[in-house]
Amino acid sequence: MNFFQKSNVFALQSFIAILMGLSLSNIILGYYNLHISNSDILIYNIGIGYNFLFLGSLVFVIRFYHGNIRLLHESYERSGISNPAVRSSQFIDWLVVLIQTIIFSFLGLIITSQVNFQFLIIVILGIDTIWLFYSDLSHSAKLEKKNNVAKSCAAINGICFLLLLTIEFLYLSQMFSPSLTGVIFGGILIVASIFDYIYNFNFYFPKS
Repeated sequence: MNFFQKSNVFALQSFIAILMGLSLSNIILGYYNLHISNSDILIYNIGIGYNFLFLGSLVFVIRFYHGNIRLLHESYERSGISNPAVRSSQFIDWLVVLIQTIIFSFLGLIITSQVNFQFLIIVILGIDTIWLFYSDLSHSAKLEKKNNVAKSCAAINGICFLLLLTIEFLYLSQMFSPSLTGVIFGGILIVASIFDYIYNFNFYFPKS
């Protein structure tokens, strides 16, 4: 991979970092304005559902940022992909990651609407699952050393996507209360993130 292609990857990583920082700030600010800015409301009175959903979304944003930065690094900077192959893959990666990060930046702006907030997370997971499967299929054939991280992350996100989609449907059907939905939804995001970090520990925290 030549210097210009490396700089393109670095630019994408930097763009992800900026929008992820914006997303985290918006989520925290939205949560604060929704609940804590009212001096009469204490954190333990906010409701366990909103707290779980808030914590789950924070963990999800952090895992998404960490995973995408590492995957881009492994797929391009440390791979044996030839220049023509890099050029053919970069555009798709740019487009998908750009769409995801823009959606992330809107999360904090709609935190007051639980159903829409949850729906955007489901959309991000769906896009990410498809992109990771594509990344595994397209990059694995071009890498000097096959990397199964994209496949395992896609499987984890795919399962999480189906579970959250079911929870959202039950919530819209009024079979689950907002509080119970928040607990389950946030709990799934947290458990999935912890499992991903444990299963792909060497990917997230490489020895060298």
